[in-house]
Amino acid sequence: MRNIDVILLSILCVWRVCGQDAASKLELAAQIGQEKYSQVEPVTVKLLLRNRDSSDAMIIEPLELKSIRVMSFQGKVMPLTQYGERVIRPVIRSRRRRKVAPNEALSFQINLNRLVDLSLAGKYTVQLEYTFEQGNDSTKTDSLAFEIVDPADEDERPNRIPTETQNNETHTEVPPVTIESKHAIVVGTGAVSFRIGSSPIRVDYKNSDTNEWVLVRPDISMGCIVHIRDKGMLRTHKTQFPNAIYDSTIRSGGMQTIHLVPQQPRTTIKPNDSRSFALDLCTLGYDWKPGEYELWIENTEEKINSNLISFKMEVNADTVGLLLDMASGLSDSKDVLENHHQQMRHDFAVNWLIKTFPDLPLNPITDRDAQNVVDAKYEQNARFIADFREKWKTRKDSPEIKKLFEVLNGAK
Repeated sequence: MRNIDVILLSILCVWRVCGQDAASKLELAAQIGQEKYSQVEPVTVKLLLRNRDSSDAMIIEPLELKSIRVMSFQGKVMPLTQYGERVIRPVIRSRRRRKVAPNEALSFQINLNRLVDLSLAGKYTVQLEYTFEQGNDSTKTDSLAFEIVDPADEDERPNRIPTETQNNETHTEVPPVTIESKHAIVVGTGAVSFRIGSSPIRVDYKNSDTNEWVLVRPDISMGCIVHIRDKGMLRTHKTQFPNAIYDSTIRSGGMQTIHLVPQQPRTTIKPNDSRSFALDLCTLGYDWKPGEYELWIENTEEKINSNLISFKMEVNADTVGLLLDMASGLSDSKDVLENHHQQMRHDFAVNWLIKTFPDLPLNPITDRDAQNVVDAKYEQNARFIADFREKWKTRKDSPEIKKLFEVLNGAK
């Protein structure tokens, strides 16, 4: 089964066939990831699009999500998030047409939390409406039921991962692991403590099977989810999607927003071999601060999870140098995903420096900035950074900065 270019997020439950286009014989089936979710978990729906005809069918890719309706059991329709508004009513979409061969099936998943406000615990139903071809009739899924529970009530959930309570606020939880799998994700770090701005974390995909492992390239897979939380603190759990579809602004002309879909080429890991890559923490969109963290990786497409690692992040004079370099960099890669990651690194560095040093008046880039404004901000930021670097040579060893680092590192 091939995977369409959209965000891959969850696991399988029971399929429900919900609609079929009479002309194209395209059949759409939907499923909810699980019956109950914690408020800190992504609520996911997986869909399967299959061509039941004996001839090829043409679709737009990604499929057009025409509407989404999430209703509470009290009959209230839940509002869309700002991201949901952009997805359903975008200014412009970046699309292409693709062929679906006879009996070929395409699977994709969506994260409802990103589209709809699901911040309150309760029981809900969801119905999605998709268009396969521009201008054609749309197809609705069946209404799927799920429940969101408060983290305090998580022990009532079925198949709960065991937790060990150490005190009233601290919990230890191990991420789910794939039992008896011959495919594994191993996350490691060369140090238990390192500076914000550095990222000595490596990810290994290991194949202990006698057969080849064919998968989307692990370093760019949209099925990759990075789980992060403060060490031992269950309620701080966040999920980051470093390789997901993202919005980009065409800054010349009418300031149009498009959805950019990273390419998902497949690769092969030979028997008893592995594939390694570095995980850049600054591309995750996470607000890193000094403190102790736990991290693990989930690949929803391969349905496997990594081990959990713990590490401590600190700030020192080297942190400032690293982030000044990031803030000086421009997003110039021709690769869609690498360009996005470069922008993420730049934005993280600029925001951190602004909050830490009020006397460094950097200008963050926003979606409202036209290209001439962006160019002016980069030029002005370059001058600010150059001046700051010169002063930093002597300032970094001053009692003022030593005190600042003590305060930052002792904040958690």
